[in-house]
This record gives sequence, structure tokens and C-alpha cells, in this order.
Amino acid sequence: MAELTLYFFPGTCSRVSLIALSETGVKFDAKIVNILKGENASPEYRALNPAGKVPTLLIDGHPLTETLAILHYLHDHYPAAKILPYNGDRKHDTHVLSDLAWLNSTVQPLLTRLRVPMAITRMPEAFRDVALGGAEAMREQFGVIERRLEHQPYLGGDEYSALDMIATWLLDESGNAGLSAEAYPRFRDLLGRVMARPALQAALGIEGAGMGSLAAAGQLPPPPPKFI
Repeated sequence: MAELTLYFFPGTCSRVSLIALSETGVKFDAKIVNILKGENASPEYRALNPAGKVPTLLIDGHPLTETLAILHYLHDHYPAAKILPYNGDRKHDTHVLSDLAWLNSTVQPLLTRLRVPMAITRMPEAFRDVALGGAEAMREQFGVIERRLEHQPYLGGDEYSALDMIATWLLDESGNAGLSAEAYPRFRDLLGRVMARPALQAALGIEGAGMGSLAAAGQLPPPPPKFI
């Protein structure tokens, strides 16, 4: 059994890897990287992840970066968890890969615009416009997800998978940034069903413990501003 350590920060995309690891049932350690204090830019962390991002999964001392790569590793090494909705059919599996890339490369960057527009522009007077533009684009993408769920219970079909882990994290964090989900009843229902899963509750527990450790060290950041 591989020795696994996940480096994460609460609320970021590293939650998806926390959920997926919890779904496998495998034992792993979780270490918080306080990105708001610049720990991700330290030489020690950059040695693990040169991009200075979370998550990073340490596998027997060897780092694996990027959420999609981590999901594929977990799918391949813990197949009983069915992390990805692949079925061996090349056409189907290519569409699954397309969906993963869409959520990761098209939808996720919109959350950055919505939640932390200061990462997009250095001009404070433009923060709200950047966030509003992100919100408008996010609503369009959430509409795509809502229509998909009209015909199936989960984004990948009949079974829960990492597609739902990513999508519901995006919906949850967009709501924390002020984006209403009222227009997406099926998507909200999916979020509710996913939140009831023990693995997701375990992931949130790890995040909560991480925030508790930051609070104990006096490093708890103030709530991020909302621009919409």
C-alpha cells in the first residue's frame, strides 16, 4: 500500500482530491499549505510543486501535481471506488476526458474571477467588473450542467464520480462568493445528495481541522470580500 500525503488548502480545488481520497477508503495524511501566507511559494513546497499550487499528492515520497492527474492515479490504483466514470469504450471514455477538461479548464477559472478578481487584475477599480463577468459566464456554464442533469442523475451518467465532485465544489464555492443557485434546481439537488456522502463529510472535516489549526496559530484569514 502506497504512503500518501495530500497538501491542500480549504475551499480550493484541493477539496476534490480530498473527497476522492476519502472515497477510496485508503489511509492518507493531509497537510495544510497556507497559501494566504505564501507557504506555497516557499523553497520547500516549490521542491514538491514548482508551480506553487495545491493540491500536491505525495506518493511514497514522489509528488504528483494537478487535480486531474491525481484523480486518474486514484482511479487506476483504487478501481473499486470508481472515481472516474470510464467504462472501457473508447468513445465514451474520450467524452469523459472532455468533461473533465471542460470543468477544470473552462469552468474552474471562472471561480477565480468570481471569488478572487485581484488574482486577475491589479486594478482595484476593476475588481467588481471582473467578478461580475465571471458570474455571468459561470451562470452560462451552470446552465449546461443543469440541462445535462435533466436526463441523468449524475454528470457521468447513473453513478457518482469525480465529475460530480468537481462540479458541486464549484457550485458550493460560487454560492459562498454570492452567486445564487436558484436557477439550477437539479444542480442544487445534486449538491444536496453529494453533501450527504460520508466521504464528502470526511473531506469537509479535514478542511475544518485545517482551518482550526490556522486559527490556533493566529493565521486565520478574514472572510474574502464579495463583489456580486
